[in-house]
Amino acid sequence: MIYSARYYDGQNGFAQLLIAFDRAVFEPSAAPTGWWASFRHLARRVIDAPGFDFAMRLTLEQNRLSRVLLLLAPDERQKDLEALGEAFLTLNAVVEDSVSLALDRQEHDRIALALPRFRARVRQDCAAYEDQDIRLIGDYRLFPDLGELVDAMLTQGQTLVYQLNARRQRPETSDVRWMRRNLLRIREERRFPIQLKEVERRVDERMTNAAFLVEEFVAAAEIAGCARIVEAVEASFSRRYAGTGFAGSVLENEKAGEFEDDLTMGVHSSWAAELAPWEKAAAAATAVEMLALFGWRPADASARQIRNSVWTDDRATDYLQHIEQRLARIERARSDLSSAAYCREFRSAIAISRADPSSSLAKARQILEGIASDIYRQHTFTEPIAKKRPPRLIDMIEELLADKSLFPRKIGSYLHTIRVLGNMAVHPDPRGAGRQSQIGETDVEVNLLMLLQLIEWYLLEYPGGQTAPWTDRPRAGGSDGKKGQ
Repeated sequence: MIYSARYYDGQNGFAQLLIAFDRAVFEPSAAPTGWWASFRHLARRVIDAPGFDFAMRLTLEQNRLSRVLLLLAPDERQKDLEALGEAFLTLNAVVEDSVSLALDRQEHDRIALALPRFRARVRQDCAAYEDQDIRLIGDYRLFPDLGELVDAMLTQGQTLVYQLNARRQRPETSDVRWMRRNLLRIREERRFPIQLKEVERRVDERMTNAAFLVEEFVAAAEIAGCARIVEAVEASFSRRYAGTGFAGSVLENEKAGEFEDDLTMGVHSSWAAELAPWEKAAAAATAVEMLALFGWRPADASARQIRNSVWTDDRATDYLQHIEQRLARIERARSDLSSAAYCREFRSAIAISRADPSSSLAKARQILEGIASDIYRQHTFTEPIAKKRPPRLIDMIEELLADKSLFPRKIGSYLHTIRVLGNMAVHPDPRGAGRQSQIGETDVEVNLLMLLQLIEWYLLEYPGGQTAPWTDRPRAGGSDGKKGQ
């Protein structure tokens, strides 16, 4: 079972799901398919999911680069939260062991609490100007220069943790009006340099289009690492704010563990108290900025120094060719009738994947039914399955997954995803719109890669995979029900 941490802030309860990315994946930046294309597709789901907040943590330790995504949702959305987490597990079909979910509290706490002792928060400036009713608001963000910071720490072999907490919040009309009045006063003040006025214009534009409130943290394991972080951040700030008049320390050091909860829970500090309009303006971030954060990766030159890097070549980014190559290896390893039947049907799903994505997903679901029926019959029934009423696919999967020793962890996580995508392809939406319009190339790509690993495990590793062709057996009970389960 997936472990979701539960918290209560005194008024509302919420759940937190921890997703760990333990391998640093590198592939051609313009690759139309592959791990990063699928990751960006899932990142868009996180950013677009109403009611979901998140935190992204990057850790560089002993020249190993890893990520942790903390997803936060209200208690009543816990099932949606877990479904989104399971969707990220499908990336293991592209790069093995690249994603994992915490399965119990011990594993969750081990990852969530893995923070160096020296911590600081990036300051969000919103200072009052003399005695006038004017606020000078800074818009400094560290993540655009994250590559330079990682390079600096890699060179010295230092530990670095960077974390951004994002709380979903659209600007209120009153806040936007306040910002416009503030900007007008700044423009009319002749003593302000043009560079400062340009910063305030950017802040106004960002707040108008904001989708989140964000705050950034950095941490280091040693004093030398702290000094290197401060040096890099101050240089970045000075370069970007030259001529504005903004000065002072960019980083606010932690005192008496005040950042502990913010970092381990991934909750934006605005949960504790409502922010003033100028504070919201300083913390505002757009969805485009958050997508850029999700898509960040170090330059290739730095990647060569990262010990847990995984490289994919240009051929691997064409997922159909990648699948065909792996399928050919399965066929060479198994030449019996049962394997030939599965591989033949899978090739059919591949052949129609680009011309007819819905039919490809439906075919994948049919193959899943065959494998699930075979395993279910072997583990559940003492008499032939033909003498019993075929169960629904969803029921078979649930019963099979109840046996924790039956499937490898990642293979078990694929079953419901293949089933649900197949249902989307064949069942009409009860609200009247066809679900086929929601199916994209990435959905088909990930689905086929998951199915490939299921077939590979079943034919080459599962002891009962030596059975007769699945196409000669009664199928499971067709539809999973009117609601497309």
